Amino acid sequence: MTKNITYTADPTVSYYEIYRSTNKTKGFSLVGTSKTAGFSDYYLLAGKTYYYKVRSVKIVGGKKQYSKYQPTQTVMTNPLPTISTEMVATSAVGAIDFQWTIVYDMSAIQVYYATTNDKKTKWKVVTVNTNKFSLRNLTANKLYYVKYRYVYNKGNVSYGPFSKPIEIKTN
Repeated sequence: MTKNITYTADPTVSYYEIYRSTNKTKGFSLVGTSKTAGFSDYYLLAGKTYYYKVRSVKIVGGKKQYSKYQPTQTVMTNPLPTISTEMVATSAVGAIDFQWTIVYDMSAIQVYYATTNDKKTKWKVVTVNTNKFSLRNLTANKLYYVKYRYVYNKGNVSYGPFSKPIEIKTN
């Protein structure tokens, strides 16, 4: 995800340093510099809160002079959309066919499936980057549990929440 931040411009400075943290009071790291009063921060995770501090830098006689930090800015990224009501699963002989609506900026869907649904379940997973998919070579006339989640990958991988498992029996 990308967020743009702006700050108070000063035409007398050489550039600005932009610092980011996920804690409002500590842990700030330099994430970039800019010669303008705006900065685009890429590779942010969805559903997170970030804090930014900005200071200007003047170069005088070959030496850097730093301003005080401007007031801390809070930026929240949007959570990933869920797709829990958009997937349709149909049963076939030894197979389950899926179709869903592609969500804006979705990189893929992870489909998890198993024949049990308890705390000890070992889910098999398939990552799909189209809007249709079929699980094949399944046992006929068997109950399967399926859950899925949205994947967003623009530098950093982010995942949407899992859907509730659905039950579907193969023919």
